[in-house]
Amino acid sequence: MPASAARATLTGMKILATLLSVGLWLLAGLFVLSAKHPDAVASGKVLPRLVVAGLLGLGGLVLLIMAFRSGKSAEAGPSPGSVQGQEASGPLAARAIVCPNCGAKADAEAVKIGKDGVMTVTCPYCQAAFFLQEEPKW
Repeated sequence: MPASAARATLTGMKILATLLSVGLWLLAGLFVLSAKHPDAVASGKVLPRLVVAGLLGLGGLVLLIMAFRSGKSAEAGPSPGSVQGQEASGPLAARAIVCPNCGAKADAEAVKIGKDGVMTVTCPYCQAAFFLQEEPKW
Protein backbone atom coordinates (compact mmCIF):
# COMPACT_ATOMS: atom_id res chain seq x y z
CA MET A 1 0.00 0.00 0.00
CA PRO A 2 1.46 3.37 -0.95
CA ALA A 3 2.24 5.80 1.83
CA SER A 4 -0.44 8.28 0.71
CA ALA A 5 -3.13 5.59 0.74
CA ALA A 6 -2.01 4.42 4.17
CA ARG A 7 -2.16 8.00 5.47
CA ALA A 8 -5.66 8.47 4.01
CA THR A 9 -6.84 5.23 5.60
CA LEU A 10 -5.32 6.26 8.92
CA THR A 11 -7.00 9.67 8.75
CA GLY A 12 -10.32 8.03 7.94
CA MET A 13 -9.96 5.70 10.90
CA LYS A 14 -9.20 8.63 13.20
CA ILE A 15 -12.30 10.48 12.00
CA LEU A 16 -14.45 7.38 12.47
CA ALA A 17 -13.06 6.79 15.97
CA THR A 18 -13.69 10.43 16.89
CA LEU A 19 -17.30 10.25 15.68
CA LEU A 20 -17.90 6.99 17.55
CA SER A 21 -16.40 8.51 20.71
CA VAL A 22 -18.67 11.55 20.46
CA GLY A 23 -21.64 9.22 19.95
CA LEU A 24 -20.74 7.24 23.06
CA TRP A 25 -20.38 10.46 25.06
CA LEU A 26 -23.80 11.66 23.88
CA LEU A 27 -25.33 8.36 24.94
CA ALA A 28 -23.60 8.70 28.31
CA GLY A 29 -25.11 12.16 28.68
CA LEU A 30 -28.57 10.77 27.93
CA PHE A 31 -28.13 8.13 30.62
CA VAL A 32 -27.08 10.80 33.12
CA LEU A 33 -30.17 12.86 32.24
CA SER A 34 -32.42 9.81 32.50
CA ALA A 35 -30.99 9.02 35.94
CA LYS A 36 -32.30 12.38 37.19
CA HIS A 37 -35.85 11.70 36.00
CA PRO A 38 -38.36 11.37 38.89
CA ASP A 39 -39.53 7.92 37.69
CA ALA A 40 -35.93 6.61 37.80
CA VAL A 41 -35.46 8.06 41.29
CA ALA A 42 -38.73 6.52 42.51
CA SER A 43 -37.95 3.06 41.11
CA GLY A 44 -34.30 3.05 42.29
CA LYS A 45 -32.71 2.99 38.83
CA VAL A 46 -30.39 5.95 39.40
CA LEU A 47 -27.22 3.99 40.21
CA PRO A 48 -27.45 1.50 37.30
CA ARG A 49 -28.03 4.33 34.83
CA LEU A 50 -25.06 6.27 36.18
CA VAL A 51 -22.88 3.15 35.95
CA VAL A 52 -23.89 2.65 32.30
CA ALA A 53 -23.21 6.33 31.62
CA GLY A 54 -19.76 6.03 33.16
CA LEU A 55 -18.97 2.92 31.12
CA LEU A 56 -20.10 4.59 27.90
CA GLY A 57 -18.03 7.70 28.63
CA LEU A 58 -14.99 5.60 29.51
CA GLY A 59 -15.44 3.52 26.34
CA GLY A 60 -15.49 6.67 24.23
CA LEU A 61 -12.33 7.93 25.90
CA VAL A 62 -10.48 4.62 25.46
CA LEU A 63 -11.52 4.43 21.79
CA LEU A 64 -10.23 7.93 21.15
CA ILE A 65 -6.92 7.31 22.92
CA MET A 66 -6.34 4.04 21.06
CA ALA A 67 -7.07 5.62 17.69
CA PHE A 68 -4.65 8.49 18.11
CA ARG A 69 -1.88 6.44 19.75
CA SER A 70 -1.91 3.81 17.02
CA GLY A 71 -1.83 6.59 14.41
CA LYS A 72 1.42 8.03 15.78
CA SER A 73 3.24 4.72 15.64
CA ALA A 74 1.94 3.95 12.16
CA GLU A 75 2.92 7.37 10.79
CA ALA A 76 6.40 7.14 12.24
CA GLY A 77 7.38 4.22 10.03
CA PRO A 78 10.37 2.07 10.82
CA SER A 79 12.61 3.23 13.61
CA PRO A 80 16.17 4.30 12.78
CA GLY A 81 18.51 1.35 12.83
CA SER A 82 15.74 -1.21 12.33
CA VAL A 83 16.28 -3.86 9.72
CA GLN A 84 13.78 -4.06 6.90
CA GLY A 85 13.31 -7.41 5.29
CA GLN A 86 12.30 -8.16 1.76
CA GLU A 87 10.58 -11.38 0.91
CA ALA A 88 11.78 -13.17 -2.20
CA SER A 89 9.34 -14.89 -4.51
CA GLY A 90 11.73 -17.67 -5.42
CA PRO A 91 15.24 -18.99 -4.88
CA LEU A 92 17.98 -16.40 -4.62
CA ALA A 93 21.31 -16.42 -6.42
CA ALA A 94 24.14 -13.92 -6.10
CA ARG A 95 24.97 -12.09 -9.31
CA ALA A 96 27.19 -9.18 -10.13
CA ILE A 97 25.46 -5.80 -10.28
CA VAL A 98 26.36 -4.20 -13.59
CA CYS A 99 25.62 -0.55 -14.37
CA PRO A 100 23.42 -0.30 -17.50
CA ASN A 101 24.98 3.10 -18.29
CA CYS A 102 28.73 2.40 -18.24
CA GLY A 103 28.98 -1.39 -17.66
CA ALA A 104 30.97 -1.07 -14.43
CA LYS A 105 30.37 -3.48 -11.58
CA ALA A 106 28.87 -1.97 -8.44
CA ASP A 107 29.45 -3.37 -4.97
CA ALA A 108 26.85 -4.22 -2.32
CA GLU A 109 27.43 -0.92 -0.48
CA ALA A 110 25.97 0.94 -3.47
CA VAL A 111 22.58 -0.72 -2.94
CA LYS A 112 20.06 1.32 -0.93
CA ILE A 113 16.56 0.23 0.09
CA GLY A 114 14.05 3.09 0.12
CA LYS A 115 11.12 3.51 2.49
CA ASP A 116 8.79 1.96 -0.09
CA GLY A 117 11.02 -1.14 -0.36
CA VAL A 118 12.50 -0.32 -3.78
CA MET A 119 16.19 -1.14 -4.16
CA THR A 120 18.26 1.47 -5.96
CA VAL A 121 21.92 1.35 -6.93
CA THR A 122 24.23 4.30 -7.56
CA CYS A 123 27.16 3.48 -9.83
CA PRO A 124 30.45 4.42 -8.12
CA TYR A 125 32.01 5.42 -11.47
CA CYS A 126 29.41 7.32 -13.54
CA GLN A 127 27.07 8.15 -10.60
CA ALA A 128 24.04 6.86 -12.56
CA ALA A 129 21.19 5.63 -10.36
CA PHE A 130 19.14 2.60 -11.39
CA PHE A 131 16.67 0.17 -9.84
CA LEU A 132 17.27 -3.48 -9.08
CA GLN A 133 14.42 -5.51 -10.48
CA GLU A 134 13.38 -9.00 -9.57
CA GLU A 135 13.29 -11.33 -12.53
CA PRO A 136 10.08 -13.30 -13.01
CA LYS A 137 10.12 -17.00 -12.12
CA TRP A 138 8.91 -18.20 -15.51
